[in-house]
Amino acid sequence: MPATLYLTSCYYTKDTPVFGLAVAYIFWKSSRESVDLSGMGIPEFEDVSEIYFSPDQRQTIGQTIVTYGDTLLDEPGRVALSHRLADRLGIDYERIVESRILSLISKEELAALHDPGIRMGMHTHRHRFSLDSKTARAEIEDNRASVEPVTGQRAISAIRPATGLPIIGRS
Repeated sequence: MPATLYLTSCYYTKDTPVFGLAVAYIFWKSSRESVDLSGMGIPEFEDVSEIYFSPDQRQTIGQTIVTYGDTLLDEPGRVALSHRLADRLGIDYERIVESRILSLISKEELAALHDPGIRMGMHTHRHRFSLDSKTARAEIEDNRASVEPVTGQRAISAIRPATGLPIIGRS
């Protein structure tokens, strides 16, 4: 049965859990009602020794952590932050890593999909899409440069993250 796989390539090349998903999952999975986030390097939480949170506050705190990690940390820094957060909330981060429940397809799995019934499509490299044409093209080209050497296929279509709408123009 023919299918198209639209792959955002940034995380599959890192072979780590997707940072934003990992943070959200850690907060969701934890049964704790409070956490001490001081000493983690996040300015908003440095002077607060214990944060009590409702479900809505979990989401807000999680988004603050994701914004901090995406803005100021590289991938090893985001992994370390996820690990520390999991420790403080009583979640086994290594189990998340080993299970791959928050990871994308691996290079090996992608290479194994080389099948005439599977077409590769682009979905940007960093799962971001800018309205600025130069930035948008760079995302698509980074995605292409990452995926095509592994699959041996030229991706002929692309869709925008979050919308699923096709990207108009030549890809």
